[in-house]
Amino acid sequence: MVRAILFDLDRTLVDRDTSIRLFFEAQWHNCRVTHQGLRSCQAWVERLLELDRQGFSNKDENYLTLAREFDLPEETARSLAADFRERFGRAVLLFPGVPELLTELRAQGYRLGIITNGSTQVQRAKIETTRLKPLVDVVVISEQEGIKKPAPEIFAHALSRLGVTAAEAIFVGDNLELDIRGGRGAGLRTIWLCAKDAPFAAEADARVESVAELGSAIVRLASTPHPVSP
Repeated sequence: MVRAILFDLDRTLVDRDTSIRLFFEAQWHNCRVTHQGLRSCQAWVERLLELDRQGFSNKDENYLTLAREFDLPEETARSLAADFRERFGRAVLLFPGVPELLTELRAQGYRLGIITNGSTQVQRAKIETTRLKPLVDVVVISEQEGIKKPAPEIFAHALSRLGVTAAEAIFVGDNLELDIRGGRGAGLRTIWLCAKDAPFAAEADARVESVAELGSAIVRLASTPHPVSP
């Protein structure tokens, strides 16, 4: 019997791609007030997105690289990196339908949790800004735990706090390696939130292309009795 649903945060509940593009655009406009010679906003944003590598890169190094390429002082790079840590978590957007989905799952009696890799400061700001905190029972952040997905221990921490076993839980995420293989390795069934043209992945027990499809996918998977062994 499935008693709990666990979620990744970025690109699963939070629309990080849209949020970070808007944030980088705002940084360019703010920076241009001081540095009038800055070339196009588009070049700035696209380069930062490239350096960001979907969040898997060092922000201080990214901004130092950007400063060198855009002829900006190192002090500006440090200020931009500090600005990212301070403000990005409070500038994110949820995918449409997320609060409604979590509210409905709660009404159905599921225990809910979030497991996310990242900085405690930034990830907590995202959760508070998007008002996700009252909608879930547990939030597990890698920096705070000292361990990251796909390590099975981070999933075990969340399951323990929810008071359920791996066989009683489903994990939903967008990253095939961290979320789907990681969740499966920890003994959970998994739902892969992926692009329409994503390749087939046998590791995922189900796949959806949007939050709108998650509710029905969870119902179908929860009615399947067999647990997944790691």
